[in-house]
Amino acid sequence: MTQASLLGFIFRIMVQMPEFPQWLGVTLLVIVFMASFFGVRIFLRSVGEEEKDEDDKIRAEDARHAGDPKFPNRKPTKHTV
Repeated sequence: MTQASLLGFIFRIMVQMPEFPQWLGVTLLVIVFMASFFGVRIFLRSVGEEEKDEDDKIRAEDARHAGDPKFPNRKPTKHTV
């Protein structure tokens, strides 16, 4: 369930059920917002680790083919404009 649909569900329950305790609804909303911050942080960290792993693979492959003439040097060169 996405954050938006979960928030919509909680709001709908709070409005449709008059006996629903207000403190419980507010607590649930706070929990959803807190969880979304941690979820975004964990996701961004995993994306960063994947990029780092891919960069390490590319560097290892470049080092392995350093002396092979079939693989040209793929390091960026500085060009003056």
